[in-house]
Amino acid sequence: VTAGADGRAVLWERESGRQLLEVLHDKAVRDVAFHPTGSLFVTSSADGTAQVWDAATRKGVVHLKGHTSEIFAARFTPTGTGVVTASWDRTARLWDHAERRCVAVLTGHANVLWSVEFSPQGTNFMTTSADGTARLWVLRDIPGGQRYGPAGP
Repeated sequence: VTAGADGRAVLWERESGRQLLEVLHDKAVRDVAFHPTGSLFVTSSADGTAQVWDAATRKGVVHLKGHTSEIFAARFTPTGTGVVTASWDRTARLWDHAERRCVAVLTGHANVLWSVEFSPQGTNFMTTSADGTARLWVLRDIPGGQRYGPAGP
């Protein structure tokens, strides 16, 4: 999947280079990422939305709306139906894409957020900001977040 400044994300067939699906946003697509265990992928956009798609069926799953500014990055939680978005509105959000809702709004950065990335174990994630800081978030410490991390202590 590629992201474009023209507001399009394109799913390509690797072997032939044939275009399989075109995802449209109102503004530039800033980031795309696949779910680590399946065919779902998420796009994030300057239009302030993220979209979850199923590459196998080539159908949209959900349109996530709630940020008040551009979403610069989005990542799936390693387990469960969670998505974390990082926005220029200075917040990160934890979403449940299956339930089509925002689980938590994460605040604390003093400037726009650039990225979000999960640890290999999937128990926590990091956000980076133009304020010169990175924040470590632990899923089990976020109200409602424990259901999106791996089982066990």
